[in-house]
Parts: sequence; structure tokens; C-alpha cells
Amino acid sequence: MLTETVFRSEDVPAADRFECWRDLLRQLHAPLDLDSEHRSDFRAEQRVLELGEVSVWPTRFQPVRFLRTPKLIRQSDPEGVHLSLPLDGVLRATRGDRETAYGPDSLCLVDTSRPLDLRAGDSFSPRPHIGVGLEVPKALLPLTWDRIDRLTACRLSAREGFGGLLAQLLHQRLEHARRDLADPAQHATPIHAIAARWGFPRAADFTRAFRAAYGSPPRDYRHASSWGDTAGRSRP
Repeated sequence: MLTETVFRSEDVPAADRFECWRDLLRQLHAPLDLDSEHRSDFRAEQRVLELGEVSVWPTRFQPVRFLRTPKLIRQSDPEGVHLSLPLDGVLRATRGDRETAYGPDSLCLVDTSRPLDLRAGDSFSPRPHIGVGLEVPKALLPLTWDRIDRLTACRLSAREGFGGLLAQLLHQRLEHARRDLADPAQHATPIHAIAARWGFPRAADFTRAFRAAYGSPPRDYRHASSWGDTAGRSRP
């Protein structure tokens, strides 16, 4: 099931807007230090769409600087990856002594386990930065931590957009779950536990996605696999 949360700065008193938005980002992403030249009357709008353990958030906000320091990482690290797609405006990420700029043709990958200095928009202009963010736990990605480190230093192409990435992630999670369901050593493991292991906390969502991908619900697939009759049940 898709759940949605919406934040609009105009719903909050001007003096509280920046702090409220900062608290929201800390919950969504990881502990951050934020600052803005516009904090006295900050304007922002953010929708959060939760898809199991993955969340997508279209956002619009006045220029901000985000800092993820070693101290903040030691305090709390959700071990996640954040992908940002700028739609209007530029992100400038500083990692060590290297700065990389990301525009609407590129994706910026952020690892919550690594320090970061990220600037969104022109701090001296009130023009809002518009973009889309995607939060994914590292455990759901078919990437080693070394590979993630290398990708954070690159400007990734936005040609396929988030739709292709989400579809790929969903397929990989379902494949892991399918293999566990067919594994005789895990026959006693409840289906809901296998689903939750691979990022499907809601049983109904898992059943719907699994049936769409493989042509039968998880319970039937597990039963058929115990009799060696899963051939032809999966879909390309």
C-alpha cells in the first residue's frame, strides 16, 4: 500500500518553518545540519510517498546547505542511499576536496555513511530548488559498499529516471523472496517474514506484486516448489 505525507511551509508559522522542515528531513534521510539564508521566512513543499522501505519525495524549497558530518554519522547511520534528481536548479556536492555539480540531466547519489557538504540552489536568490529524492536501504541494492563509494563520485545519467530504477529494485527484491520461498531449508519460515526481509512489510502489497511478477500468490508458489512444479510459473 502506498502512503503519502505532505508538508507545506504555509501551514506552519513563519518562525517555525525551517525547523519543522529540518526535522522532517532528519526523519526521512539521516541526521543533518542545515542552514539557509532564507530561514527567517522559509518556503518549502514536500510530498513523501512510502513504498515499503523505499520512499520517493518530490520537493520544492528555497536554497539550503546540507551537512552530514563524521560526528552525525557516528550518532546515527541508517545505512541508506539517497538519489537526487534536480528538475530546476543545481546541486553542488563537496566530498573531501572535490566538488561536483548536478543539473537536470544527472542524478546525485548520497551515501549516509559518508560525510557530505551539499548546496542546493543559489543562497543569495530566493528562487526555489525543485527536485525528486529517492531513499533506498543499502541492503536492498545489488551493490557492494565499494561500488556505492565509486558511484557517489560520479554524475549518473538521469536518462532512465526513477521509474526504471524503482522497477529494477522491485524485481530484485521479488527475486530474492522467490528464491527463499523455493528453498527447502526455509520452508518453516513464515511468508510474511520472508516478505519483510526483502522490503515488503505489508503482506497484501507483497502478494499483489508477487502474483503480478510470477503468476501465482506466494503461498501457491511455495507449495508448487515443494513438489518441483515451479517451471513455467515465473514471468520474464
